[in-house]
Amino acid sequence: DEGGDATGNAEGASSQNMDALFLQNKTSIELLPLEQTLLTMEHPINTVSFYSIHPSCDIEGVVQKLQRRVNEILKANPWLGGWYVKGFKNGSFDNTPRIWYDTFG
Repeated sequence: DEGGDATGNAEGASSQNMDALFLQNKTSIELLPLEQTLLTMEHPINTVSFYSIHPSCDIEGVVQKLQRRVNEILKANPWLGGWYVKGFKNGSFDNTPRIWYDTFG
């Protein structure tokens, strides 16, 4: 953890003000009731993949290919790069979890 929460808040910052600034120009997805329940009980997937390549391989080309592929995936599924945020949309008493994402990437 980098000292913040999933909304990009730094510790000690006003979450309501940070949410408003951080989520400005972002799109939200309403979750189904089952999804809302599951998200509060599941741990996020944190995965790192390590690759080894032959010394004669063009590492810049490999990096560019991986970057292009990740960009294609996120363009087709922008919510994969999104944030899980409770509340914010319907006033201070709203505690509904939503996925927010940046449509501009």
